[in-house]
Amino acid sequence: MVGAGGIFVELINEAKARLATVEGATASRAIRSQRACKLLMGARGRPKGDIDALIGVVTAVSAFFAEHAELIQQIEINPVIVRPVGQGAVAADALMVLRSQT
Repeated sequence: MVGAGGIFVELINEAKARLATVEGATASRAIRSQRACKLLMGARGRPKGDIDALIGVVTAVSAFFAEHAELIQQIEINPVIVRPVGQGAVAADALMVLRSQT
């Protein structure tokens, strides 16, 4: 799932779901197709966000999840702070739920 985090979850209420493993082009389309992407494009004079870094986060988490799917039930990263272009993206909070090993 890719969608706006923080307070925007309630305000925008839009997310895109894709099956892992998500490649860069798929992640880019999922991000850019959302209304919240306007915030990352420099809306109202704000600096443009590092969308390439966000795509990197989505693809890396997707690959990690797919590689360890037998162990992981769920991964949630919210929010991912997208810094200005060239400055990257940072996962501010994350949760990983492991599968029961019974």
